[in-house]
Formats: sequence, C-alpha cells, structure tokens
Amino acid sequence: KELGHEVVEQLENPIIPDLNEQFDKRIYCHQTKRTRPNGDLFYMQIHCRDLFSINSQGWGFEHGGLKDCVSSLEDKDDSKRFCEELSDKFHSSGISKHGQPEITDSTPEKFIFVPTQTPRDWTIKHHSPITVKYFVECICALAVENNYHVVFKIHPKSIGDLDIQEAINYASSNSRYVHLVKGGIHELIKRSMGLFVINSGTGFEALIHGKPVATFGAADYNRVTFNADIRRLDEARSYFDHRTASKQRA
Repeated sequence: KELGHEVVEQLENPIIPDLNEQFDKRIYCHQTKRTRPNGDLFYMQIHCRDLFSINSQGWGFEHGGLKDCVSSLEDKDDSKRFCEELSDKFHSSGISKHGQPEITDSTPEKFIFVPTQTPRDWTIKHHSPITVKYFVECICALAVENNYHVVFKIHPKSIGDLDIQEAINYASSNSRYVHLVKGGIHELIKRSMGLFVINSGTGFEALIHGKPVATFGAADYNRVTFNADIRRLDEARSYFDHRTASKQRA
C-alpha cells in the first residue's frame, strides 16, 4: 500500500477463485512455488517469533536463497555476539513460537532432548523421509537398548496425537532411560547434551544456544547440523559424545 499498489486480501480458500486476470501479483502464506505455481511471493514466520521469510520460491527448505546462501554476519565475532545476545534474550524472556510453561519436571544429568513435531506439519509431510511416530519409536528403542537417557517433549499442537504419546509412555514405563516432560523449551535445551529433531524449528533455537543438533529430515539449517540417518542412530549419538568430549578437553 505504501508503494501505491491496490492490495486485496482474500481468504486462504476463497469462495470465488482468484482469476489470472484479476491481480498483477500474488503473495501467499505457508505455500511454495511447487504448490502455488501462479504465486509471485511467499512469506512465512520461520523459527523465531516475529521473524519472517519472504521469497519468490517459497519458505523453509524450499527458500530460493538456500542454494548459495551466505550469512550477512561475515565477521565471526559479530556472529558469536549476535547468537549470544539472542540466546540470553530467549532465556530471560522464555519467548518462542509457542507459549512455554515453567519447567517443573526433573531431568537426568546427561540426556538427548527430543522435541516432537506434529504429523500434519508441512515440513514433515513434504521434507521428511520418516513419520513422527516412527522417529519416536526408533529413539525410544535406542534409549532402551543402549541405556541412554532421552527426554521427549510433546509439541503443543500434538496433544491430540495419542499414538505418539502412547509410544513414549509405553517406553518410559518400561525403561528408566525414556522420559516425557513438560516445561520451557529453552531450559530443556540448556540442560541437554544436544537435540535429535526431524526438521523442527526447535533445532534452530538450539543452534542459537550453541547446542549440537542432529537432523533426520530436510531443514533450512541442515548445513550446520549433523545430517543423520534413522537407520544409523548410533552415528548421531556418537556425534554428541564426540562434541561433549571435545568441549571438556577445551
């Protein structure tokens, strides 16, 4: 509007279809060029609240700039300072994309944090080689078989996904190495050795906090994580052990 354009907002599924001759340009939320070929721009709130992406190809893993993306923070000291300041803000305010309760549950001294995602999430449906339930079941098996603590937190919008909760509850009732907790995401990240995620935005928040992350699906921050394979979970676990040992030596 500030540029002098006439702007018309439509419902996500308009009753009257948008005809090609009606508008010069189209901007869609939570879509990509693949799903909306007639779109000119696509925007979406990304991993942090109030941080948006707008692009001609899409958002997330389909963002057009990922192929040759270069950080605007070229100075490493500036990058480190930026992340530290953002990490402090996260811890002090508790701000995240979803509201976060106070953490009241105890956690093991050494554990891998596994925040679940909703099975209906776009990034799961289009950019994950595995389902959320299978991901959870494999990690539960890893914990039980190897005596390795894993802490799950259910996504706020997955309360109705009982099969995921039941899988975690069953494993936790039969092993002291599987835990299901509630609480603030940033405190859980802080306490953990690192995170296993498919392609959750929580993985990005963990990177801001300086924690190692293993991703099992396609994410727009893959290049700075351990790209893991669910069939070789021990490799991802070993990555965390190595990172922890390196930090202790330093």
